[in-house]
Amino acid sequence: MNNLLSGVALGALLLATGSAFAADLGVAPVVESPAAASIFTGVVEVGGIVRNVTELDTGIVEDETTLGGAYGSFGLWGQFDGLRLGVDGYAEGVAFDDIAESESLTPKSLGVLGAHVGLDVGAGYVGAFGALGIYPTRYSEDTMSGIAAGVEGTVQVDALTLFGKAGYAFAPAEDYDTATNDLEGFVGPFGEAGLVYALSDDLAVQASAGFGYSPDFDSTDDPGNYAFVGAKLAYRLPTEFNLNLVASYDAYRAFMDESEEETIEHTFKLGLSIPFGDGGTAAQALNPLATSVAPFRAGYSSDAL
Repeated sequence: MNNLLSGVALGALLLATGSAFAADLGVAPVVESPAAASIFTGVVEVGGIVRNVTELDTGIVEDETTLGGAYGSFGLWGQFDGLRLGVDGYAEGVAFDDIAESESLTPKSLGVLGAHVGLDVGAGYVGAFGALGIYPTRYSEDTMSGIAAGVEGTVQVDALTLFGKAGYAFAPAEDYDTATNDLEGFVGPFGEAGLVYALSDDLAVQASAGFGYSPDFDSTDDPGNYAFVGAKLAYRLPTEFNLNLVASYDAYRAFMDESEEETIEHTFKLGLSIPFGDGGTAAQALNPLATSVAPFRAGYSSDAL
């Protein structure tokens, strides 16, 4: 027993001596690091579309059609010591009725790919974006492409996120030709702003609005514009898997300054959104910095008017 007590006392003495010696050398004690939060977050969304499109001239309906289709989108963000990098994409396709056998009022397909880079600043984010859009001609004989770039940002205030972006797009129409000074398409500035509000962890809403101006919108070199408003709801389903039901409505209008021609679209979407990375709230099922598709839709609309 005396030997056991002596061994315990000797061990305690050595431990105390070693700790004091380490302290004298300025060696910090080893502390287990907490698990690092994921630096990657993102969302994937798929669903169906119903779109009603009307073409008017001086207030009189010239053509109207209702179409159905599908869409998909994704967003991936990485955060590295305050630097934020992102990539996102959107694609849709709609089926046509008889009116589209020779021409169409809205693109039968539309794809957009965007890239983002910026900095986290306090309770917000400021950055820049670039985008590539792909869309068909009105007669769907060729594929057009356009580009856009600009600045963007968000501000977080409790459960409210404000977001906005401004940029310049080059989205030519089928007959765009600088040699003949035919600059038909959407080529000009655009902007949009909106908010995301988390009503709870399981329910969030998003609202947005945007506008764009092109000095040479159609083949007569008349200026034209587009405007849109949209609303979106995300509801986290009561499942173990992080799955959200999303529903949205968008109203889009392309119109001329010098004439009374216009195209109006009403788009309804219903789908499922899957966020991944940190957390798992309904607000994270929304992607407020998603690359705007409106300038590329306007490039098509200039040809359809």
